[in-house]
Amino acid sequence: MHFQDSYSYPASLTQVLKMYHDPEFTKDRMEPGHLLDEKVTASGTDENFSVTASAKVDSAQLPDKARRFIPGQLSFTMEESWERLSETEARGTLVVKVAGAPVSFTSTSKLTQNGGETTRTIEGDLKISIPFLGGKLEKEAARFIPQVIGAEQAAAAKWLKENQ
Repeated sequence: MHFQDSYSYPASLTQVLKMYHDPEFTKDRMEPGHLLDEKVTASGTDENFSVTASAKVDSAQLPDKARRFIPGQLSFTMEESWERLSETEARGTLVVKVAGAPVSFTSTSKLTQNGGETTRTIEGDLKISIPFLGGKLEKEAARFIPQVIGAEQAAAAKWLKENQ
């Protein structure tokens, strides 16, 4: 299932890149997911970096249709990379891998600064490869994308307030 969205932060591109590079920001944006065993690492500089997060989700947090296929806990890894292209632009990629489940999530993003605001434009694909049910499960899972974006925006507001 393809999706796209955009949202803005009241901060410069430099500040937004520092935020994405901070492991504490990644932990905060993942917090509403009721995750277990979270681990976040970051490498590189604020201009060109990668952040890797891993965690587990109790299958009880998943939609009923998905629980049949995933007993117990679901482990996943999120790898996000960013590269500054200019004073006002950066691009990023995000890949989520789910261990033992036919699920993939990939996206590309562009950060663009305009004055004192930076806008993230994101485009990606969510794929669940289960015969006959994959499309239905993708639609069910896609309903959570706005919640994930909302959690990111809440974590960003907190981070930006604390790191002005």
